[in-house]
Amino acid sequence: MINGISQSKAICQPKSMGIGLLDSQSKSIPTFNLFETEPWLLDVAKKAINNFHIPWHCDDALIAETKKEAIRCLAAGVRSKSFLNELVPKVFKTKRDATHGIAKITSCGHEAINLYRLAEIGEKRFVWRYCELLCDFPEHSKLDGKEFSLNKGHKGEFPSSRYGCRCRGSIRMPT
Repeated sequence: MINGISQSKAICQPKSMGIGLLDSQSKSIPTFNLFETEPWLLDVAKKAINNFHIPWHCDDALIAETKKEAIRCLAAGVRSKSFLNELVPKVFKTKRDATHGIAKITSCGHEAINLYRLAEIGEKRFVWRYCELLCDFPEHSKLDGKEFSLNKGHKGEFPSSRYGCRCRGSIRMPT
């Protein structure tokens, strides 16, 4: 089971925020870009990323450029090698660290879209799902499985709203 969906029914394969279902006959992964079909979702992600606090010790201009790159990565599904080459000596030790840094920022945009979708289908609450291997905040394990308002979150905090958090919000599955 993945997020309450049987693996035999569908295997999600994210690609530039597209959704792909594995075709069991051809083993190919058809995908589409979500932002082409629903461009307003990119605005939701942009707003979340632009409000996202990045705890790097560098100038605001570099952080602003990094946020623009994260938004571009979300829309295009790829990272710019030239941007990574510029970012590494200024903030990170390696390209791998820089790639993970940008991934942490784009995660915020992905989760903002997820929570927006829950509100769009009429949900008022979400269940916090702690991702032990991906979240840098062990205290989020205490939030796992608890319900929160889509308007307030947990004390104003939402899944993936902090740099290093990769938790997710989901609906309560009926038992």
